[in-house]
Amino acid sequence: MDTHFKSRIKYYALAISAAFIVAWILSMNGPRVEGDVLRFSIPSSTGEVISHEAPQYQNKVRIVNLWGVWCPPCRQEIPHLIALQEKYRDQGFEIIAAEFPMGEPASTAEHQAYLEEVKESMGINYTLLSGGSTDEVYNVFPDLRNMQGFPTSIFIGRDGKVKHITTGFTSSDVKKYEKWIEDLLSK
Repeated sequence: MDTHFKSRIKYYALAISAAFIVAWILSMNGPRVEGDVLRFSIPSSTGEVISHEAPQYQNKVRIVNLWGVWCPPCRQEIPHLIALQEKYRDQGFEIIAAEFPMGEPASTAEHQAYLEEVKESMGINYTLLSGGSTDEVYNVFPDLRNMQGFPTSIFIGRDGKVKHITTGFTSSDVKKYEKWIEDLLSK
């Protein structure tokens, strides 16, 4: 192996280790949103800027999902999110997913085009947003605190207020998601 390749492997191993340590420290408090509303204004994969105040999402139950294509649990979660969107959409439910690539994306336009390809290839039936690099999560979501990692799902009620936040994903989480969504839809 050449030294450049070895140094890149060491860099990635160190970065992953640091991320786990930071996640562990932050987990002491758990993820939260300061205030009741998760504020954001982010370009979608089609270039339209979507904000927490967008009229098409008002009076709807929402999940704002923070994820990365590079993240295995995030990719595992996608088919379940697709099914939830399909199951509850007609009852006033929407998913908005902000993708955060590892490292700096080449450009916003290239990232948006890439997300459209991902959306089409995976059959994603919900809105994808171009979040910027993983380092920019707190810039994109200024009220978010102590995010523990990807994926993070933020459940918002019809009143626009944050009700639940969860980090990570296993298929056993789907029942919890369904319960939360059904409870929020009934209010």
